[in-house]
Amino acid sequence: PSVRPTYCSVIGMSRGCTATALTSGGGICGALCEAPQLPSGSPVELAVALDPDNFILATDYARSYYGFDPPKSGNEEADKKAYTRHWEEALKAWKTALAIARDDIEREGVYIHFARIQINMDRHDEARRNLNSVTNGMFVTTKSNLFKKMANREASK
Repeated sequence: PSVRPTYCSVIGMSRGCTATALTSGGGICGALCEAPQLPSGSPVELAVALDPDNFILATDYARSYYGFDPPKSGNEEADKKAYTRHWEEALKAWKTALAIARDDIEREGVYIHFARIQINMDRHDEARRNLNSVTNGMFVTTKSNLFKKMANREASK
Protein backbone atom coordinates (compact mmCIF):
# COMPACT_ATOMS: atom_id res chain seq x y z
CA PRO A 1 0.00 0.00 0.00
CA SER A 2 1.05 3.54 -0.72
CA VAL A 3 2.19 5.79 2.12
CA ARG A 4 0.97 8.80 0.16
CA PRO A 5 -2.53 8.96 1.75
CA THR A 6 -1.10 8.87 5.26
CA TYR A 7 1.54 11.41 4.34
CA CYS A 8 -1.12 13.63 2.80
CA SER A 9 -3.28 13.43 5.91
CA VAL A 10 -0.61 13.86 8.57
CA ILE A 11 1.46 16.52 6.86
CA GLY A 12 -1.61 18.32 5.59
CA MET A 13 -3.13 18.54 9.05
CA SER A 14 0.16 19.51 10.67
CA ARG A 15 0.54 22.41 8.24
CA GLY A 16 -3.07 23.51 8.56
CA CYS A 17 -3.82 22.69 4.95
CA THR A 18 -7.44 22.75 3.94
CA ALA A 19 -8.83 20.24 1.48
CA THR A 20 -8.97 22.97 -1.15
CA ALA A 21 -5.33 23.86 -0.60
CA LEU A 22 -4.32 20.22 -0.77
CA THR A 23 -6.01 19.74 -4.12
CA SER A 24 -5.35 23.13 -5.72
CA GLY A 25 -1.81 22.27 -6.79
CA GLY A 26 -0.26 25.43 -5.39
CA GLY A 27 2.34 25.80 -2.65
CA ILE A 28 3.35 23.17 -0.13
CA CYS A 29 -0.24 22.08 0.50
CA GLY A 30 -0.94 21.48 -3.18
CA ALA A 31 2.28 19.54 -3.58
CA LEU A 32 1.34 17.15 -0.77
CA CYS A 33 -1.59 15.53 -2.53
CA GLU A 34 -1.12 15.90 -6.23
CA ALA A 35 -4.02 13.91 -7.58
CA PRO A 36 -6.75 14.90 -9.99
CA GLN A 37 -10.40 14.73 -9.06
CA LEU A 38 -10.06 14.30 -5.31
CA PRO A 39 -13.25 14.89 -3.35
CA SER A 40 -13.52 17.91 -1.14
CA GLY A 41 -13.16 17.42 2.59
CA SER A 42 -10.66 17.33 5.39
CA PRO A 43 -7.13 16.02 4.89
CA VAL A 44 -8.18 12.78 6.59
CA GLU A 45 -11.17 12.41 4.23
CA LEU A 46 -8.79 12.92 1.32
CA ALA A 47 -6.43 10.30 2.70
CA VAL A 48 -9.30 7.82 3.01
CA ALA A 49 -10.32 8.59 -0.57
CA LEU A 50 -6.77 7.91 -1.73
CA ASP A 51 -6.55 4.64 0.19
CA PRO A 52 -10.12 3.34 0.63
CA ASP A 53 -9.04 -0.07 1.91
CA ASN A 54 -6.97 1.33 4.79
CA PHE A 55 -8.84 0.40 7.98
CA ILE A 56 -6.58 2.54 10.19
CA LEU A 57 -7.25 5.69 8.17
CA ALA A 58 -10.98 4.94 8.09
CA THR A 59 -11.10 4.54 11.87
CA ASP A 60 -9.00 7.69 12.38
CA TYR A 61 -11.58 9.59 10.37
CA ALA A 62 -14.52 7.98 12.21
CA ARG A 63 -12.91 8.71 15.61
CA SER A 64 -12.58 12.37 14.70
CA TYR A 65 -16.31 12.81 15.37
CA TYR A 66 -15.72 12.26 19.08
CA GLY A 67 -13.44 15.30 19.23
CA PHE A 68 -16.09 17.96 18.72
CA ASP A 69 -19.76 18.74 18.91
CA PRO A 70 -21.52 20.85 16.32
CA PRO A 71 -21.50 24.53 17.24
CA LYS A 72 -24.59 25.79 19.05
CA SER A 73 -26.75 28.27 17.20
CA GLY A 74 -29.02 29.23 20.07
CA ASN A 75 -31.98 27.69 18.27
CA GLU A 76 -32.89 24.54 20.20
CA GLU A 77 -34.51 22.78 17.24
CA ALA A 78 -31.65 23.59 14.86
CA ASP A 79 -29.10 22.52 17.47
CA LYS A 80 -30.87 19.19 17.96
CA LYS A 81 -30.88 18.59 14.19
CA ALA A 82 -27.18 19.46 13.96
CA TYR A 83 -26.41 17.09 16.85
CA THR A 84 -28.33 14.27 15.16
CA ARG A 85 -26.69 14.97 11.79
CA HIS A 86 -23.25 14.96 13.43
CA TRP A 87 -23.77 11.51 14.95
CA GLU A 88 -25.40 10.16 11.77
CA GLU A 89 -22.27 11.21 9.89
CA ALA A 90 -20.17 9.49 12.55
CA LEU A 91 -22.17 6.28 12.10
CA LYS A 92 -21.67 6.52 8.35
CA ALA A 93 -17.90 6.84 8.86
CA TRP A 94 -17.91 3.81 11.17
CA LYS A 95 -19.94 1.83 8.60
CA THR A 96 -17.23 2.59 6.07
CA ALA A 97 -14.66 1.21 8.51
CA LEU A 98 -16.79 -1.88 9.16
CA ALA A 99 -16.89 -2.65 5.45
CA ILE A 100 -13.09 -2.89 5.32
CA ALA A 101 -12.45 -4.46 8.73
CA ARG A 102 -9.99 -7.30 8.28
CA ASP A 103 -10.99 -9.59 11.14
CA ASP A 104 -13.50 -10.19 13.93
CA ILE A 105 -11.60 -8.06 16.44
CA GLU A 106 -11.77 -5.02 14.14
CA ARG A 107 -15.44 -5.70 13.35
CA GLU A 108 -16.36 -6.05 17.01
CA GLY A 109 -14.44 -2.86 17.81
CA VAL A 110 -16.58 -1.06 15.24
CA TYR A 111 -19.74 -2.50 16.85
CA ILE A 112 -18.56 -0.99 20.13
CA HIS A 113 -18.34 2.41 18.42
CA PHE A 114 -21.77 1.95 16.84
CA ALA A 115 -23.20 1.27 20.31
CA ARG A 116 -21.40 4.25 21.88
CA ILE A 117 -22.87 6.60 19.29
CA GLN A 118 -26.32 4.99 19.43
CA ILE A 119 -26.35 5.46 23.21
CA ASN A 120 -25.50 9.13 22.71
CA MET A 121 -28.47 9.32 20.33
CA ASP A 122 -30.77 7.42 22.74
CA ARG A 123 -31.13 4.54 20.27
CA HIS A 124 -30.85 1.97 22.99
CA ASP A 125 -32.36 -1.01 21.17
CA GLU A 126 -29.83 -0.62 18.34
CA ALA A 127 -27.02 -0.15 20.87
CA ARG A 128 -28.03 -3.33 22.71
CA ARG A 129 -28.03 -5.33 19.48
CA ASN A 130 -24.53 -4.10 18.63
CA LEU A 131 -23.19 -4.72 22.13
CA ASN A 132 -24.70 -8.20 22.17
CA SER A 133 -22.93 -9.02 18.91
CA VAL A 134 -19.55 -8.37 20.58
CA THR A 135 -18.24 -11.65 22.00
CA ASN A 136 -14.48 -11.16 22.28
CA GLY A 137 -13.33 -11.06 25.90
CA MET A 138 -11.06 -8.09 25.28
CA PHE A 139 -14.19 -5.88 25.07
CA VAL A 140 -15.82 -7.05 28.35
CA THR A 141 -15.00 -3.90 30.35
CA THR A 142 -15.98 -1.54 27.54
CA LYS A 143 -19.25 -3.41 26.99
CA SER A 144 -20.02 -3.29 30.71
CA ASN A 145 -19.33 0.44 30.87
CA LEU A 146 -21.53 1.09 27.85
CA PHE A 147 -24.38 -1.01 29.27
CA LYS A 148 -24.11 1.03 32.52
CA LYS A 149 -24.11 4.31 30.59
CA MET A 150 -27.18 3.18 28.66
CA ALA A 151 -28.99 2.16 31.86
CA ASN A 152 -28.21 5.54 33.42
CA ARG A 153 -29.52 7.39 30.37
CA GLU A 154 -32.67 5.27 30.29
CA ALA A 155 -33.27 5.85 34.01
CA SER A 156 -32.92 9.61 33.61
CA LYS A 157 -35.58 9.79 30.86
